Parts: sequence; C-alpha cells; structure tokens
Amino acid sequence: LFDYQRWITQMAFDAKRFAIWADCGLGKSPMQLEWARQVRSVSPQGRVLIMAPIEVCRQTIEEARKFYGESGPIPTLLKTRKELEEFCRSDNAGLAITNYEKLIDGPCDHMRWLSGLVLDESSILKGGGGCIKWTLIKSAKGIEYKLSCTATPAPNDTM
Repeated sequence: LFDYQRWITQMAFDAKRFAIWADCGLGKSPMQLEWARQVRSVSPQGRVLIMAPIEVCRQTIEEARKFYGESGPIPTLLKTRKELEEFCRSDNAGLAITNYEKLIDGPCDHMRWLSGLVLDESSILKGGGGCIKWTLIKSAKGIEYKLSCTATPAPNDTM
C-alpha cells in the first residue's frame, strides 16, 4: 500500500467500524482487501464477506490477484444465497465476495457469525427505504468489524 492507504487502512482497522470515502483511482480495493486480511488475522472465526454490485465482484477478485498474487487471500465468489449462508455458518476462516441482490429475499441471520463485513460501492445505503438497504442493516447487526467504501458518499442531487 501507499503511505496514505496504509494510514487509512490502519485507522479503519483500529476503529472497527469505518467508512472510506475516496475518489475513483485512490485505491479503495487494495485498502478494503488489506483491511479484510487484517480482520481475518485477529478474529477467532476469521470470515470476512465483501458485498458489492455484481460487476464489481469480479473486478475485486482480479485486484486481489494483482495485489497479493495467487497465494494471497483471494475472495471466493458466492453465486447463490445458499452459498452465502454456508460461508457464514462455516467453521473455516475465509474471504468471500457476493453481490447485494443476495439479500432481496430477506435478512441473512447467519451473517452475524462473520468477523467482518465490507460494503463496496456502499452508496446503496444512501438511498431511501429500499429492501436491500434495510435487509443489509438487519443482517449486519452484531458483526464486530464493518467497513463501508464508496466514491459517492452523498447523493449527487443536493435536493
């Protein structure tokens, strides 16, 4: 990481609940991947989930390969709600990534067993009362480490 990325990542890790609002190109992906790696190393369960829009999931996996190489913590893509629930219940440490639409069917009570949760493109939370927003808030209750990352923290329309 660059010095400023290392500083932000350490601050986010120390705070346990943090938001990285950084413009495009400033390295949110490496920061969130390193934050997730650190959370995995200190938590007994060691499971961290990254949630992102579907098109960003594969980009994040590729960024992890560039950043850590094939031997590093590469997120596993969870393709179904069942895979998400199995990952959350698993006794094995790991890093996974999935899209927000996995929460359309309601809260995932198993998420409370995660060590950490990263919300990439977390501007999904700034919208009104959408079902994904409220389901995500309910599902994340009790997770010790939470990180929100976005380049658009506030609505673009000031009204």
